[in-house]
Amino acid sequence: HPPTHLVATGEYGESTALDSDNKPRILIWDDNSGSTLLRIRGYHTHGISHMCFTSAGHCLVSVGMDSHNSVAVHQSSTGALLCCGMGDRQRIFDLAVSHHGSDDEVSELCTVSNKVFKIYTISKGSGELESKKGIFGKQATCQEIRCCAYLGQDPVTGQSDGSIYLWKNRTCSKVRIRAHTNCVQTLSAVQGNRFSDGGKVQYKAEVISGGDDGMVIIWDANLNRLWSKDMNRSYGVSSVPTPGFAAEDEHEDDDWSSGVSVKFGNQRRVTVRSVCNVGDEILVGTGEGDILEVDKAGAGGSEHSLARYMDGHCLGEIAALAVHPTMQHFATGGDDGRVRIWDALTKQAILPFYCQGRVRALAYSPNGEVLAVGLHSGELVICDVARWMSPAGGSNKLTPTSMTVSRDWIHAMAYSPDGDFLAVGSNDHNIYILNTTAYSQCAILKGHRNHVTQLDWSIDSTTLQSNCGDHDLKFWDARFGKQKQIRPVAARDKAWERHTCVYGWPILGVWPTLMEGLPADSNRVPNLTCADRSTPSGSGQPASVVGDTEKRVRLYKHPAIGKAPAYREYCGHSGPITQTMFTAGSRFVITVGGADRTIMQYEYDD
Repeated sequence: HPPTHLVATGEYGESTALDSDNKPRILIWDDNSGSTLLRIRGYHTHGISHMCFTSAGHCLVSVGMDSHNSVAVHQSSTGALLCCGMGDRQRIFDLAVSHHGSDDEVSELCTVSNKVFKIYTISKGSGELESKKGIFGKQATCQEIRCCAYLGQDPVTGQSDGSIYLWKNRTCSKVRIRAHTNCVQTLSAVQGNRFSDGGKVQYKAEVISGGDDGMVIIWDANLNRLWSKDMNRSYGVSSVPTPGFAAEDEHEDDDWSSGVSVKFGNQRRVTVRSVCNVGDEILVGTGEGDILEVDKAGAGGSEHSLARYMDGHCLGEIAALAVHPTMQHFATGGDDGRVRIWDALTKQAILPFYCQGRVRALAYSPNGEVLAVGLHSGELVICDVARWMSPAGGSNKLTPTSMTVSRDWIHAMAYSPDGDFLAVGSNDHNIYILNTTAYSQCAILKGHRNHVTQLDWSIDSTTLQSNCGDHDLKFWDARFGKQKQIRPVAARDKAWERHTCVYGWPILGVWPTLMEGLPADSNRVPNLTCADRSTPSGSGQPASVVGDTEKRVRLYKHPAIGKAPAYREYCGHSGPITQTMFTAGSRFVITVGGADRTIMQYEYDD
């Protein structure tokens, strides 16, 4: 909302026109308090893909996800439907609203789809939206259009070949060929350029573009370049200086032909997906899942002109989580090949690096100096993170130890408490025991009938317990590579360093409670996906935190036994929880969502 602190979001759903109770909603929020001020429901079905406020914020324009990609205009204060109309049968990529005309009405808006540009106006007779397709003319090429915005009174569009088209009266009047060297992904009108001319409010016409080439460019009304920033050259700069941090700019190329298994900093080829400005600051959202702020006034190559507000993962899912044994640090890894070491106190990524493959498992050594990274290829990478993060560690950063442990991907890893062994659970149903002196194989534990999912060591480093995808719980004499038959009473009394296994005596009572909270007619069968146990403090009782396939995080007393143990439930993820762990001293709980690629941090108070 332009003049206030209101934000609008749209839902995704599968409802039909007749299913009015489950139609997707538009929610208007107060971004200061986080409270919901207005719920709008009734017109759109299936979902809402795009929304845009008018210049004064009195109206909200939205695009639905039905077969016609319908367009609607609602009054933002009451939610009343003012007008509506069909969009396009092809998927709509972007929506823009003209900032000209009366502040309390929509004068014109436009949408873009594959090779279609449409301008919409409100019919004064019927009050419906009327649309007309744009005419490319002789100088423009009819090609995929990715984004749109208004440059003064005239719309502009970004094309897949990097060109920008300026439109007047539905006809393409000017073409800026190769404005970007790759696809233009986003356009945004420069805000804050209102000025008074003889008592009439005017707008200084400027627009910002961002593309797959990593460039952010400001254009004037004639599509002349006014300012530009190459995010590839500055992307490694963090808002919090980090000792031993090597920016990606220090490396010549992005290929892995030299045999290097780890690279540092952020990905070199940045793709800009969203831009927005207020004054001299430009917010940049990247395809790599990061949000950065650029200061136009100080952007001439200065490192201080770039601040990072969000750093995360992109592509696939986040499957790996490990916590530092003594410090409030934790590491995450995902299918994008990124490994991020985070400081839970500052909530900042303090060491980002890349691996050559999808990261599926992580484990810290007992002293916290080494981080083991398990890849989808079955390769294991041993990273001396303590040296990498030290001020003098830069020269040794590109010398990790790597070896192939399995022919299939690695699911789970755990160091023995004495630090002598690393257990690696694989998709090939086996557990590989490596000695940590040279990370050579000293035993293979065979017996599971499905992929190994969790591993826990006993405190004396002699026994290993494991779960697999076939719902098995097995015990092993890890030093001799043999399966152990342990009576239930002995298993109950065994002291484990952590308890991440989702099958076992300490969390027997969790499983019967999983159906609680689901609809009575639900045919879903929830499963536990992850678990961990807190470190008891003083005479306090430890707790178990678990995550499940129903997006829920629950906290139980440990052990959670009996028919209906009490619990507290926390919701926030939009998909199954892949990992959850207590940090050192059980100060925080970290949860990781797979499909939503979200990392959440909770403060734990026992």
